[in-house]
Formats: sequence, structure tokens, C-alpha cells
Amino acid sequence: MIMLTDGRDMKNFDQVGNASWRIAERAIAADRGTGFLVTKDSYGDFKIRAEFWADEGTNSGIFIRCDNPQAPSAASCYEINIFDANPNRGNATGAIVNVTKVDPVPQTLYKWNVIEIEAKGPQLNVTINGERTSSAQDTKHARGRIALQYASGVIYFRKVEFRPLRQTISPKKPARFMPIARPGSASSSPVSPWRGTPPLRQAPERPSLRGNITSKRAAIAIPSPSPICRTGPMPTASSSRKHWPSLAKRGRCAPAPMSSWDWAGRAASSISSNRTAASFAPPPTRPSIASPSRRRKPLRETPRPCCSSNRSCS
Repeated sequence: MIMLTDGRDMKNFDQVGNASWRIAERAIAADRGTGFLVTKDSYGDFKIRAEFWADEGTNSGIFIRCDNPQAPSAASCYEINIFDANPNRGNATGAIVNVTKVDPVPQTLYKWNVIEIEAKGPQLNVTINGERTSSAQDTKHARGRIALQYASGVIYFRKVEFRPLRQTISPKKPARFMPIARPGSASSSPVSPWRGTPPLRQAPERPSLRGNITSKRAAIAIPSPSPICRTGPMPTASSSRKHWPSLAKRGRCAPAPMSSWDWAGRAASSISSNRTAASFAPPPTRPSIASPSRRRKPLRETPRPCCSSNRSCS
């Protein structure tokens, strides 16, 4: 809520007329003359909350959406009346003059009262002390200034608060697609079987790494690891003799250990070549190479002596 006045100043209002507006007992008061306190800005949709005190001869009110701020009236504004002793009981306190009548009339004399006014589009609501006194729809005034009126008696205003309202716009309903005929039938249209906006195209399926994929986008250009040639001494670790001696002896090259990025590159390469990523097995652990002095010589089996032709071999 925006405080227009807390009863200590009138800086947000312009005075129109000769009413004796002044600050008294932490409220804006008037008891002589006639006139208005008009806001400096115009408003459309809003909610006002104010506290007022009136005596038996008070004729006052709150004017909203005033088209002519120099001469507010019931013709150029919406007038919410504060006038308990009004001879026209339909336009007494809580009524919107020339729009809607009030019945029953709330009793507001000699006490502080709370009035709430809500203007949202054509809808106008007035509540006094928590009781709804007027509710109507009218389109004569869409936007304008707010004015506090004094005509007779004694009137006090304090804690005049204001809150702008945003008018909600209902979203547009989507167009309904009505097929003229089944696609493929003799009566179907050769251009489009739909009336109105054509249906949206389905998004392409995303590639999956679990199956065989031939899409070029699945291939990731990651360089493969360079091989390491083992032409020197053979390793002596017992767990490595199964893999490395034959390669080192024949002068072949063994693949180097690969990192996680290398494995990603190999997996992507296999997918692009229409293979499954799960077909790869991790390479053997890189063995430790012992020094030449501690190298063991391979065992050779001693051939059996040939038998003489005179005797049979036992």
C-alpha cells in the first residue's frame, strides 16, 4: 500500500476550493467552506483504504476517476458519499451517487470508520467497516484523479492508503484442430487434412549411446592415444609376463594407458562406425619394467637324444 497521507501532511494533494483543510490531531480536518483535496496523479485500477470521523451534520465523500480535477462533481467522477443525514436515503453514506443505492445505511457518526473502495475495470466495490455497501459495474469513467470532499459539518481523514491493481488478461484459447477426413481416405485433401493452423512437427529423436547409431553428430573428434613400443628388456613382474614378453620380443607396439577422455573418444568412434560402445574392453595395466641385469632367461626344453636304428626307443 502507498500512503497518500498519514494525517501529518498534505504534500500529495492539490487544494481546490476554499475549504479550511488543516492538520489537527494527527489527521486532515475541515470544518468551514467547501472544496476538495485532489491527488496530483491519475489512476485507473486501484484500491483505497481510509479512516474517517464524521459528526451529525457532515456532508463529505471520496471522488474517484475524476475527468476534470479542477471541478470534481458526481457527473465527472464516481462519488462515494459520506452523508448519514442525507434526505435521499439511497445516496447516503456508502452509496455511489447516480450509480447504485445503499440499503441499509451504515451508522458512522462520532467514531472512526474504515472505508475501502476498489475500482477494477468497470467493477466498483465499496465496503465500510467490513460490510459491503455498494457493488456495481459502470464504464463512464476509466481513469482519473482521486479527491477528498468537504461540504458541511466536520470531517477528519487519516491513514489514506492507495494500492494500484493490475487488470488480469485471460489467455487466448488455443485453436482447435478439426480433421476434415482421415488421411489416406478418398475424400481427404491432398494438401492438408487439417482445418486452420496445421499441427506442429514432431521433434527429431535424440541419439542414444546404448544402441547402434550411424549419426555423424554422435562421433566426437578426440585423438586416440599413441602406442608405446616395447623393444627393450622384458618386464619381470609375474602378472605381466602373460601380455608383454611376446610383444617386446617380436618388436611390436603395445597401446599406452588411456584416460577417461581417450575412452570417450574410442566409444564415440565405435558408435560412428556402427558398433556398440560396450564392445570395448579396458586395456591391460601398464607393467613395470625391470633393469637388464635382473632379467631372467627363458627356459628351453632339452631335446631327447635320438635312438639308434638297431634298438627301439624306451
